[in-house]
Amino acid sequence: MDNTEPVQPGNVQRQLAIFNIVRRAQGKSMAEIQQMLRDAFARRRLPIPSGTWLDAVATEASYGKPYIVDLPSAVAADKIMAAPDPNVEEYLQLRRRLRASETNTSQRSGRTGNAAPRFRVAAATGRLNNAAARRALATAIALAVAVAAAAIVRAVNRRRSR
Repeated sequence: MDNTEPVQPGNVQRQLAIFNIVRRAQGKSMAEIQQMLRDAFARRRLPIPSGTWLDAVATEASYGKPYIVDLPSAVAADKIMAAPDPNVEEYLQLRRRLRASETNTSQRSGRTGNAAPRFRVAAATGRLNNAAARRALATAIALAVAVAAAAIVRAVNRRRSR
């Protein structure tokens, strides 16, 4: 984790409550899940969130997916209680590796920010492990850009001919 996004204790508690509710939400109605969330937040002495936000969290929970409050809080909560969905666990592990690589890269180069984030995602997941794969990806991207450009030119020409 970097210093630009500090972990907020209230958000960690909120994320832990959500993780806990997702584990118990299967087969429950939306109203029941919303009440479970309200009760969990009240037990943790957190403010009860607005209806729209609560609807979004309850909807995700009904599908067995935890709503991610924010990444630093989710990572911190995952260290305390494992995320209920293995896909979220994988996503959080990937984000941890990306954060570490961004921190290392910016420290080595003296830069800040996240240059080439998509390449880092592909590299961190092992999807771009050789030069042939990178060339194939570059070719596919160039082809997609050319097709899009041709479609734009065609649309502009049609519009002009009207």
